[in-house]
Amino acid sequence: MTLKSSTMLSHTHQTKDAASSQEQSWLEAASNGDVEAFNRLYEKYSGTVFSLCMHFCSSREDAEEVCQEIFITIYKNLKQFRGRASFSTWAYRITVNTLNSRFRKKKIQTESLQPDWVQSSGNSAHLNLLLTEIIKDLPHKMRVVFVLHDRMGFSHEEISQITGYKTGTSRSHLCRARMQLREKLTKVRGGSESV
Repeated sequence: MTLKSSTMLSHTHQTKDAASSQEQSWLEAASNGDVEAFNRLYEKYSGTVFSLCMHFCSSREDAEEVCQEIFITIYKNLKQFRGRASFSTWAYRITVNTLNSRFRKKKIQTESLQPDWVQSSGNSAHLNLLLTEIIKDLPHKMRVVFVLHDRMGFSHEEISQITGYKTGTSRSHLCRARMQLREKLTKVRGGSESV
């Protein structure tokens, strides 16, 4: 390792440590009722939480409502955060649990794929919209793992911490989700294997 790369690595660790220290101070302040500190946590994590909600809700309004519910839950339970996992893992676990609860209660209605959407053009915007609808049609547990892994970039170990699934179960759900997506996209695109 060169002196330059060693210095860069040291700077990266210092930056992460400073960010972690800053987040820790926000957590402590927010758990003591500091609304501004909680707003900073909200600003840091709301984009990812909202993105996750969008994958499970039938509309932007539903996603906004669920996201708001999640942050209310996080705020009410801040004093229970023990730091055994990172705050982000804890917050994403609350997100997944809230989505699971809503799914079980069937408050969020997912729309199934409409056959008249199928077009023969290779329009990538259309393909993305189609893929989003097909993802919403996956069984819930597979959809959770697929979205967390392939859409949001979480590792199977992180997914295990967030969902409580074993890493092997996470891998299995991901594999089956990908197979179902491939089959449905192939069927929609007229049997072409170039999906």
